Amino acid sequence: MYKLLPAILVFLSVFLGLIALLSAIKNGSDELAVFLITLSAWFAALSKFYSLKLYKNS
Repeated sequence: MYKLLPAILVFLSVFLGLIALLSAIKNGSDELAVFLITLSAWFAALSKFYSLKLYKNS
């Protein structure tokens, strides 16, 4: 399960980034887009952290 965690977090990061882009284009909702991009960046950072942690432990 923990080996899949970085991949899941990257998927969530990309998915939220695409939703943010689409919502900014369609609705012009800047607040929602900024929130989703920030959340996407957090998921990307967590993914990097867990992948480095897994690499260090193996």
